[in-house]
Amino acid sequence: MVIGSNFLSVLVAVGISSSAAAVGPIPVNIEYTAPAACSSLDSFYRGVRVRTDRVRLASPGELGVQIRVRVFRVGRIIRGELTIGEHQAEDETRRVDGVSCDEVVEALSLTAALAIDPNASLLSRSSTADNDALSDVRQGSIANTGAPTIAPGPPGLQGSAASTGPSNPSGSPLAQSNRFDLSAQAVASSYVTHGLMLGPQGGLRLLVPVRPTTRVSAGMQVFHVSNDWFGTGDSSRFQITGVGLSLCPLQSAFSDRLEVGACASARGGLLKASGLGLSHPQSVGRSWWTMGLDALGTLCLYGPWRLELSAGMAVPLIVREFTAGTPGQDVGKTPVMAVQAGLGVAYRF
Repeated sequence: MVIGSNFLSVLVAVGISSSAAAVGPIPVNIEYTAPAACSSLDSFYRGVRVRTDRVRLASPGELGVQIRVRVFRVGRIIRGELTIGEHQAEDETRRVDGVSCDEVVEALSLTAALAIDPNASLLSRSSTADNDALSDVRQGSIANTGAPTIAPGPPGLQGSAASTGPSNPSGSPLAQSNRFDLSAQAVASSYVTHGLMLGPQGGLRLLVPVRPTTRVSAGMQVFHVSNDWFGTGDSSRFQITGVGLSLCPLQSAFSDRLEVGACASARGGLLKASGLGLSHPQSVGRSWWTMGLDALGTLCLYGPWRLELSAGMAVPLIVREFTAGTPGQDVGKTPVMAVQAGLGVAYRF
């Protein structure tokens, strides 16, 4: 059996005080998601109960410890994720890898049992607790079909307690809830023909899951770029302050760490040109609009932090040309097609 390195850390990193356990059985609410052919919620709960009698399913309306379990396939391995408590940050989720669903669910049940009761048995044992667990399960008529419909669950199992996630044979699923990415990037572009334009960009993106490995995302960015970061000699200076909108109908996960998307974008703002080295320097501002296509890639660095890389092309909706001097000398214009790229970090929540 191949067990992920995070498993051992669970034994010390996740816990509920032994003093609480000594008072009596701790009520729990369980959410369980797994492929149709995988071990059921019944197996997980029974695996906890046969190791400790300090746990029971919460009654209707009773507050209890929240336990979330997700099991899915990543390439040739099976991965399980366990979160205990209301906090769902990625660095609080414990992961176990194995070659079969049974061994992963068994490891997760041991992890949950030890987190709730530090004195829980390390070995699975058939006992009265086993019968109690089976009784709890049967009374609730738990179903674990892997179908997208939600089957009725027993007290202590919330609406999505029965397995609601379809099988995912192709890779790790994305989180099955809406998320946001708050990003900061350094961007480079050729929005004008005179010099490379550089500057900062900040954005917020909404990610909505539509399939186990696919999201649709929509975002907004605010940016400021100019061509005078390293000096422009005696010619001209250009700067753009604007807002961008993006829509990514295809943002897919190739693993639990890497996501790649194809996006359509629209940008608009104020393009300001200033003449330098002239006897009578002048500045002029014009509206600026583009539409384009971008490729977006994100790589999980640690917990909620991700590395972002974007690149694409943009076409101006209005061509702007700027001249200086008498007779007029062309000092820059918006090209027929511009390239743009960005590199930065994002925080997912």
